[in-house]
Amino acid sequence: MNYEPAIVRFFEMHGFAIEKISEDDEERPDFLVQDEQNAYLVELKTKSESEEYLQERRDALATGRVYGEHIPVTPRNRLSGIIRKAKSQLRNHLGEEDIFRIPWLLCTGHTAEARMDQFESTLYGSASIINLDRSGMRTCYFFHNSDFYRYKDTLAGAIVSTPSTARLLLNPYYGRSSAFANSSVFGIKELNPINPIAEEKSGLAYIADGDIDRNSEEAVLSHLKTKYKANKLMKMTMQHMSGTIMVQDHN
Repeated sequence: MNYEPAIVRFFEMHGFAIEKISEDDEERPDFLVQDEQNAYLVELKTKSESEEYLQERRDALATGRVYGEHIPVTPRNRLSGIIRKAKSQLRNHLGEEDIFRIPWLLCTGHTAEARMDQFESTLYGSASIINLDRSGMRTCYFFHNSDFYRYKDTLAGAIVSTPSTARLLLNPYYGRSSAFANSSVFGIKELNPINPIAEEKSGLAYIADGDIDRNSEEAVLSHLKTKYKANKLMKMTMQHMSGTIMVQDHN
C-alpha cells in the first residue's frame, strides 16, 4: 500500500506546505515540508512483515494451532539498517544547513506496534529501568548504543508510527534540538511528541549520558546509580506478547 498520499494529507491538514521531491538519478528524501518559520525534509520508510513470517503464521492458524509471539522491545540491527538508509537519503538532498531532517518510520501488519517500539528503542538506545526502592518503571534513554547519537549531525528527530498512531521523537544530541523542540511540527498533538530532556527534568525518565561503555550493562547501571543516587536499579526487557487462533465463522 502506498502511504505517501496519507502523509501529504496529514501535513496539509495541519497547515503545512508539502511537495514531493523528485529522485532523478539519486536517492533523495520523499518530501519537503514547510511553514512560515522552518523547512523539514521527510523520508518515509515502511516496515512490513516478511513473507516468511506471514507464511509461518498462516500455516499455524490453518492447522488450528495458536500462533504465539514474544517480541522484545530492544534495539535491532535490521531496523538500524533502515534508519541508516533514511539518513543517507536525507543527507543527499542539498539544502540549507538549518533544515530539519526527519525519517518517518511506518510499521504495518500484525506486529506493527511492536516494531514501532523497537524503532524507538533503536533510535534512543532505550531500556526500561525499575528502582526497587520505589514503585513504577522509567525509560532510560541512551542505555544502549543509539542511532540518534550515531547520526546526531543529521537527524533532528524521527517519527515512528503505525497506520493509526504515531510518536515524534526529539534527538537531544542534535545541535539545534531546542529549535526543533519549539518548531510547529513538534507541536502537532497527534504526533505525541517525546522530549527526553523534559521527561528527565520531570522525573519521568533517566538519561545515561557521558562516556560509558554501553556494551556493559553493569557499567551503565553503575553510572545511573551514581547520577540519580539510586542504589537499587534493575534493567527489565519489555516484550509484546500475543497469541492468535483462527475460529470458524458459523454465520
